[in-house]
Amino acid sequence: MALVAMRFKKIGIFFSYVKKEIAAAKLAKRWNRIWMSAVKAHDAAIKAHKFSWNAMKAALAKSAAADKHHKLTVAALEKAAKDRSAALIAWGHAKDVFAAAEKAVKNA
Repeated sequence: MALVAMRFKKIGIFFSYVKKEIAAAKLAKRWNRIWMSAVKAHDAAIKAHKFSWNAMKAALAKSAAADKHHKLTVAALEKAAKDRSAALIAWGHAKDVFAAAEKAVKNA
């Protein structure tokens, strides 16, 4: 009877080790699965950050180009306004000169 009891005890010890190894393997698999999902999420975050960084640089370049063209447009409008003012002044002067000449011809 002692032999049977000892055999059951050894089998219990053996299976407890097997159960511990199975439990450790399950735990390791669970850990690796969770770890790999975290790594994938981190890689996706890095990829999204790089994409947004490049998009921000492109938007900044477009904004700078738009600002440059706006400044050119404002400068062209200022020049056009100066030219128009000068033309209006010259036209007014020409009208005065013509009116004076017409008056001189009429009085002569």
